[in-house]
Amino acid sequence: MYGKGGRLRDLDNSDINNSKSNAVRDTLIISEKCEITVNQKIKDTEGTYILRLKNRFIASNYGPGQFVMIKINNGDNGFDPLLSRPFSIFNKFNENEFEVLYRVCGRGTGILSKIPKGNFLNVVGPLGNGFDFNTDSEKNKIHVLIAGGIGIAPLYPIPGHILNNYRFDEIKADGGLNNEYNNNKNGKNKKDKIVLYYGARKAEELYFRYSIHSRFDEVYFATDDGSFGFKGSAVELLFQNIGEYLGEDKAEDFNVSFYACGPKPMLSALADKFGEAKLLEKLQLSLEESFGCGIGVCLGCAVKCKDAGGDGSNFAYKRACQDGPVFHAGQLYGFTGSKDVLQTAFREKNHGQNLNENQSIDLSVKLGNLKLDYPVMPASGTFGYGEEFINVVDYTYFGALVTKGISLNPSKGNEMPRICESSCGLINSIGLQNVGFERFRDEKLSFLRHFSKPVIVNFFGKSVEEYVLLAEKLSGLQGISALEANISCPNIKEGGRSFGSDPEIVYELVSSVKEVMGGKLPLIVKLPPMVSDISLIAEICEKAGADIISLINTIPSASIDIKTKSFKLSRGFGGLSGPAVKPVALKLVNDVYNSVRIPVIGMGGISSWEDAAEFFLAGATAVAVGTYSFINPKIIPQIVEGLKGYLADNGFNDIYAIIGLANKNK
Repeated sequence: MYGKGGRLRDLDNSDINNSKSNAVRDTLIISEKCEITVNQKIKDTEGTYILRLKNRFIASNYGPGQFVMIKINNGDNGFDPLLSRPFSIFNKFNENEFEVLYRVCGRGTGILSKIPKGNFLNVVGPLGNGFDFNTDSEKNKIHVLIAGGIGIAPLYPIPGHILNNYRFDEIKADGGLNNEYNNNKNGKNKKDKIVLYYGARKAEELYFRYSIHSRFDEVYFATDDGSFGFKGSAVELLFQNIGEYLGEDKAEDFNVSFYACGPKPMLSALADKFGEAKLLEKLQLSLEESFGCGIGVCLGCAVKCKDAGGDGSNFAYKRACQDGPVFHAGQLYGFTGSKDVLQTAFREKNHGQNLNENQSIDLSVKLGNLKLDYPVMPASGTFGYGEEFINVVDYTYFGALVTKGISLNPSKGNEMPRICESSCGLINSIGLQNVGFERFRDEKLSFLRHFSKPVIVNFFGKSVEEYVLLAEKLSGLQGISALEANISCPNIKEGGRSFGSDPEIVYELVSSVKEVMGGKLPLIVKLPPMVSDISLIAEICEKAGADIISLINTIPSASIDIKTKSFKLSRGFGGLSGPAVKPVALKLVNDVYNSVRIPVIGMGGISSWEDAAEFFLAGATAVAVGTYSFINPKIIPQIVEGLKGYLADNGFNDIYAIIGLANKNK
């Protein structure tokens, strides 16, 4: 198969045309820019597209089941998304063009769907090992294909490959096919039979459902909701008919093989069935894994396979991109469906049965004795004093209103420039500019009192004494629901070292602040990310009396202008926020969740409800959104609505059902 043991090099079409050596061609993987000739949505589908690319070598040399890696370009930002994406090669349009079938399911494919024809994409391929058809057998063969939704992509070219007919069908804008393949279908030398079982959640996800019959001898459809064909799964339907392919009258005359691609729960269920029937050696599965490089270098797509040197009780890792993505089911170690996977699939399919249709999703949470109707709030420093956003977004779905950091005395902040962009992030060096306690009390707090929302006031000081004095003043004001102590600030007495990095000072600061507050309000402590052991710092905060932990604050960072040969920010360094910090934030939130018993507010890089859901799954009881509110001021209500849908789709009644759930599913 092309890709196995291959040499990666840049080619142009003249290299391909002038190459006389089959040995060289059989080992080549090309890496070059390919022109988009078509990128169009398929009619009657929900966000599914055909992408046609011009490349003679890939079009002429791929095998069914192989794939390409495509670098998706987002304008001038080559790092968003950072990695190339794998796509199964779906069809050969002509000698110079091939096609991939993709569904918009994330940021990368969303960007891809908007790139018009005439643009160029960096493509590497053909990659991986495809399906094994054992065409040397003298027996007639039955080829049974089982596809789930977009899993039709690597299976679609199989009939043309088996017939050695590389002029595949033109896919029309209406989702139909031309008749050239159908006219050539009867040119087979052997009486091979090609059967397709095609399943999906609903009719709209059965691509080419009205025209795909022309490629196969038999086609059977199944949908979970019964909107097209059999009501149920393609696996259920296949095993109702399994005797047609494996009966005693077929065994002598036919060599039967099964090929499948689809969602992992479907493949697990299929492997279970074949395992029970002791037929795993007849089943090949095309697996979907996360590929970093696509050529076997990064080792990010490991698949557990039975150790060939043993009795099958041990496993060895193989690479899905290089050794696969197609594997014989009998090779795979522990692949048959686990309870968790199958229960998740069942829950996704039957979530409506778990909820009363009139019952609303409960998103309320408690932070100490503070109750929030919604678990999403702005992050301190990105919401001002509430006045700035009032004409832009409705505060109804805000769990709380969180102020900019307040100090005892006013602060003018740092000199300009104060902000600069970085890859997927923002570096700021505002310098904690604020109006100070007195102006906040006299001019700002009254506005925040107008809303029926908890008001959380973030505060900081230059010394422990300043923290204590300010906490005492703030806790005596009406209209404040909780205080958030920012302990990431430099401790002037200790040479500028962050308060939050010294365990002894953390205990002194938090316990002193808690004591002076007199139990009037909950105390939130906001942790810095750059400490040697964040779990230890969180535990000390809890012992010192903190009611809630919030994290992460921004990450120390810098950026340099190579033209001026100087730092972009006036102070040289600042704090990094935005999507770039999310993986770090998730890890630290999870660490703290597993270290303390008090609630955690998670933040850092949240830009969607999906991001927020990750923080809840990691252990956050509530989340805060910062930098992304500059881009989309309405992001908080959008996250709230998205979370409601996510909980309903997964059969959960309230947000507590998913808090920390990822830890239970390790």
